[in-house]
Amino acid sequence: MLALLALALGLLALRRRRVGAAGVLLFGVIGAVAATTRPDSTSLGDAVPSLVGSVAGAAVLYVLAGRLVRRARPRRPGAARGGTGAASSSPRARPPPRRRGPVSSASP
Repeated sequence: MLALLALALGLLALRRRRVGAAGVLLFGVIGAVAATTRPDSTSLGDAVPSLVGSVAGAAVLYVLAGRLVRRARPRRPGAARGGTGAASSSPRARPPPRRRGPVSSASP
């Protein structure tokens, strides 16, 4: 059940990053409450791992979901109406953005 909720939260984060991050924080708060209400809980320090983990998870989800979703570029005025295309054939046209990520290489 928890895995399905996490999957739904991840999919939601693709459309609304703040809501996804807030959901991760909510999971952390629920975990912290569960940890502190156990009969063998000695202090509020039992909630720290859940809270720290949820803050880190929310931050990572927010950043990675933002990198995953491509932002739509605004169209140029003449491109949508079948214009001359002079704007797109300009020598100063920007190249597509380079993808950043881990680089691996194989060596014999």
